[in-house]
Amino acid sequence: MDEHNCVAGYNRLPNSDEYLYEIRRKNGLRAVIVHLSDAYLYSHAEFAARPKEIGIGDFVVVARPEASIEDAVVQLGNKMAIPVGRISKLMGALNCPQI
Repeated sequence: MDEHNCVAGYNRLPNSDEYLYEIRRKNGLRAVIVHLSDAYLYSHAEFAARPKEIGIGDFVVVARPEASIEDAVVQLGNKMAIPVGRISKLMGALNCPQI
């Protein structure tokens, strides 16, 4: 994150059960809260149980390389403006005014 051209800084948010980070962006773009999920299968159940801190314009990263993400959950996340994807999708999204 330190080398991303739109990231001004980041910090871990206090939550003993989840990995949550606030990413502060440059150029007047709003901060984004990111949930790093360690699920092996990211399904509707995981999306429904996401941390309460994750809302519109935030992002869920499925961090395990071997994990699967249900296509329907990706579509639901996009519809609700809470994208779900891999780290590469987040890195691209950080450049956009609306995540």
